[in-house]
Amino acid sequence: MGESDLYDDYDVESKKKALIIARDAFEACEKQGVSGVMAVGAFLDHILFHLVAMNDREVTASFLQALAAKVIDGVYDAAEEKVGKDTKKDTASNYTP
Repeated sequence: MGESDLYDDYDVESKKKALIIARDAFEACEKQGVSGVMAVGAFLDHILFHLVAMNDREVTASFLQALAAKVIDGVYDAAEEKVGKDTKKDTASNYTP
């Protein structure tokens, strides 16, 4: 069973909604003059606090190592993300929820 087989249509739709919200929040940061590096850092801090609250540190660390492996493999390289009717360049496009 592949990783994508673990998720149903609801999960896929939920991820699409979350990606739209995250993209809009990132764009709002840019409009407010917050640098991309600072925005990404703030988003990562927020996400990591949630991950550690939902899981123990070891589970969170394993998850981050799996993401790091995907980065090394080029999964996030300038891929196009299709969310709803919009198509935008986004580094999170090939991430499986």
